[in-house]
Amino acid sequence: MHLRSHFRPSNMAIAVCLREIQTFHLLVLLSWLTFALCNSSSTTLSDAEALRAIRDAWKLNQSWWQGDDPCNGWENVGCDTDNRVNYLNLSSLGIVGDIPDEIRNLDHLTILDLSNPRNSSLPYNFISGDLSPLQSLTRLLHLNLTFNSLQLEVFPSSIFNLTSLISLRLDNNLISGPLPKELAGLENLVYLYLGNNSLSGPIPKEYGAFSNLQELSLWNNYLNSTIPSEIGLLQNLRYLNLHDCSLYGGLPDDLARLRKLERMSLYSNQLTGEIPDAWRNLTGLQHLYLKGNYLTKSIPPWLFSLPKLYNLSLGYNLFYGDLNIKSTNISIISLDCNFLSGPEPELPNHNFTSEGNCFAGADTNDKIKCYQPYYDCSIFFERVPNGSCPSCPARQILYNASTCVCMIDALKEGASSSRNTIKAIGSTLAVIVFALCMFFVLWRRSRILNQKPMKDFWEGPEGVQRFLYKDLSRATNDFDRNHEIGHGGFGKVYLGEVNGKAVAIKRAHTSSIQDVSGFRNEVVLLSRLHHRNLVRLLGFCEENETQILVYEYMPKGNLHTLLFNIQNPIQLDWLKRLDIALGVAQGLDYLHSFADPPVIHRDVKPSNILLDENTVAKLSDFGISKVTSEFETEFPTKPAGTLH
Repeated sequence: MHLRSHFRPSNMAIAVCLREIQTFHLLVLLSWLTFALCNSSSTTLSDAEALRAIRDAWKLNQSWWQGDDPCNGWENVGCDTDNRVNYLNLSSLGIVGDIPDEIRNLDHLTILDLSNPRNSSLPYNFISGDLSPLQSLTRLLHLNLTFNSLQLEVFPSSIFNLTSLISLRLDNNLISGPLPKELAGLENLVYLYLGNNSLSGPIPKEYGAFSNLQELSLWNNYLNSTIPSEIGLLQNLRYLNLHDCSLYGGLPDDLARLRKLERMSLYSNQLTGEIPDAWRNLTGLQHLYLKGNYLTKSIPPWLFSLPKLYNLSLGYNLFYGDLNIKSTNISIISLDCNFLSGPEPELPNHNFTSEGNCFAGADTNDKIKCYQPYYDCSIFFERVPNGSCPSCPARQILYNASTCVCMIDALKEGASSSRNTIKAIGSTLAVIVFALCMFFVLWRRSRILNQKPMKDFWEGPEGVQRFLYKDLSRATNDFDRNHEIGHGGFGKVYLGEVNGKAVAIKRAHTSSIQDVSGFRNEVVLLSRLHHRNLVRLLGFCEENETQILVYEYMPKGNLHTLLFNIQNPIQLDWLKRLDIALGVAQGLDYLHSFADPPVIHRDVKPSNILLDENTVAKLSDFGISKVTSEFETEFPTKPAGTLH
């Protein structure tokens, strides 16, 4: 006991021992941290290493980017004063695939261009993936990915982290999902281009916070909304492009606050009502495109006196009344296909068109060319007497009788309590009808159990609409010959209006009818083909032993007619002809090299080259007949196409 007590450590000794142990652990921890930090420097790539990794991942020119200093003459690369890479331009290099993770190391980048300039003759980039490697590039000022094939189901959230952005270009891609309100967090944006995607609406009211925005382009998306009045808060806006967006409702008075606006494109929507009188304050406006809507009442005389207006497009609307234009500074005026009356204006020194109206002495048979809900002047004035409102577009109801603004029924404001009562009654009736329908279905099912099975209903691939035969028949007046605009090996093509939009309806003739699986395979194939130089498939119909394909409408027809129409020749300068040729080549290159599966277009001829309103060439008449087992050999063996 005595010896044990003698060697029992004191409290002080224990404390000293613990301090030594803690010091030892601290030294070990510091050593480990030093080792980790040293090792981390080896995993953080230099700009040169990151660029070479990007080069290898994208299979770029191996002769590029040799040496250790990217600031010493490296191609398509620029540096800042800190000798860090801040500029990278890899546009039109034939890049295919996701963005490499190594790009995160280029954290001084301010300009990144991976785009494909429109109608470029250079190889095309096909960037894909969710763009997540970009979220670390917080110094980015300019990001350009236009004309790629992102094919994203939702807008890339990594963009929301790039709060320094001045210019964002994601137009002409295949991005789906809602138009994100989170973009309003990019307060420095001056240029925002998201056009020609598959984004859905509505347009967020939060976009009114873009105080620096000068250019906003959302064209050809499925926004299906009104134009929010908050757009009028964009005091610096110079360019607004919302055409082909399924917009409805009236033209907001608040847009008159855009005093710096120079160009506004709202054509090919379902906008209704009048041109607001407040818009007379848009004194900086140079180009106004309102063609292809349901705008009505008179065209305000002050519109022809706007001091800087150069191009005015109001065709294919429902404007009526006398048009008294004595003089104007506007150089280009298009008023085709309205219901304007009185004497036709004479403006010999202007590019002025006004065909298909109701002017005194006009041939009302010309109205049939307008493809409007009213095919005759007398019918229009009979149904729209004394300044009343024309009929609303499909699925819309009259919202304001004084301005003739129509709205989608579900969004109509100020609904009365009687409407709620009707809804309650309707709900009760719906339950009863549902019960009766179920009884009928069960009864019908018992009747057909021993009969030939019904054809299975097929909704079709995503992004392609299944149309009802009755709707397409109505759109073409029961496939009347007056709606016929072409014919080919598949069948006749008709021009019709579906959901307020002109479409080309291609109906198979009897000899072209395929078996069900063959037709469906063709629809699936065509739904996968997305390129600006290919005519886009919008939908199909298989019903009543009929097979129909619905395409986007090409207003300028085909190249053969454009070149060889002696009665109405259209001059094409050399540059425009070259532009068309390049478009055809790019469309073919996509079909042959990038489509999955590849498609060989074996009937390329002027009549199969269609032209949109901007004379952009788009290939037509490609399909399942060109996708065969012959791809397994080097050359096809069966002849195909049309002899000329």
